[in-house]
Amino acid sequence: MDNLINYNGTLLNSTDARLTPDNRGFSFGDGFFESLILINGSIPLWNTHLDRIKMSITLMEMEAAHLLEPDFLLDQIFRLVPEAGIYRVKLNIFRNSSGKYLPDQNEVQFLIQATTAQEPLLNMQDYYLSIGRSYKVYNSNLGDWKQIKSMSSLSYVIASLEARESGYEDVLILTKEGLISESTNSNIFAIKESVIFTPGLQTGCVNGVFRQYLMQLLKEKGMEIIENELFWAEIKHLDELFLTNAVQWIRPVNQIDDKILGKNPITREIMEMVRKDLLKV
Repeated sequence: MDNLINYNGTLLNSTDARLTPDNRGFSFGDGFFESLILINGSIPLWNTHLDRIKMSITLMEMEAAHLLEPDFLLDQIFRLVPEAGIYRVKLNIFRNSSGKYLPDQNEVQFLIQATTAQEPLLNMQDYYLSIGRSYKVYNSNLGDWKQIKSMSSLSYVIASLEARESGYEDVLILTKEGLISESTNSNIFAIKESVIFTPGLQTGCVNGVFRQYLMQLLKEKGMEIIENELFWAEIKHLDELFLTNAVQWIRPVNQIDDKILGKNPITREIMEMVRKDLLKV
């Protein structure tokens, strides 16, 4: 199954896929993607994923009404991954046209990939995550455009290479003013004296699907969650830090730069809340 893709409704072996020279996703990054996790035939937070897909299609002025018909994308995903199990699914939607920067037309194609994945929040007791900061990549407020998960993701590629070169699993991306924005693939939640903070969208971070879900869940559980500015200079005064995305859900941070964090008790409590809410265990 890991070798199959769904390309515009046709199941193909990934080795049989062909990229044409005028593919706009390749040539111009003229497309976007959505990553999600499928667990035993169910996609947690699917409606929030779909809302972001709709937003991206609208902002990019794509003609993709057929993709937004009820359950069309779900059916295409389940054609590729029909059996029980846990899979990371990546949905790519890109403009299908010739032209230079200006496309000749706005119709789209889609490509769906799926690979086996580990259950989120599994075996986190022995998980170790160290992070630093990026000195090569900076975020800025691009408004609604920042919320598109563009196929042109060079800044995250450069920051990921920087993390590896520095010996970290990930790095935090800052604004030019020194505000923490996000990591290479995750949103950020910080804890200080039992108050939970997350960077506001004005820092240029993506309003991730899991970020949206978790902020709502924490409020429902009576926990104090604040969208706030957090400077890198304040990082060593934090009690806990964790990263979130729609595939891995929550990853507690054990080390920030040269500071070793403790056992992350509030983060562990939040992980259990999510486990019970989304996995029903």
